Amino acid sequence: MKKYLVFMSIGFELIGAVLVALYLAEYLEEKYPTKGLLTMGLIFVVLAGWFVHITYLLKKLNKKDGNGT
Repeated sequence: MKKYLVFMSIGFELIGAVLVALYLAEYLEEKYPTKGLLTMGLIFVVLAGWFVHITYLLKKLNKKDGNGT
């Protein structure tokens, strides 16, 4: 696996995840008006999930290189 492809895709993953969360939140806000709290909550959940995903991905890359402990 080429490292530069992995690091290049990280930004696209974040943008895609945030856009999906925004569209989902917009749809849910129409059904259940929460004055933006639902949108903020979904964005925070997506960001937390993205950070966990990136952490596991970087650990996996580190182990493949043989530099992991």
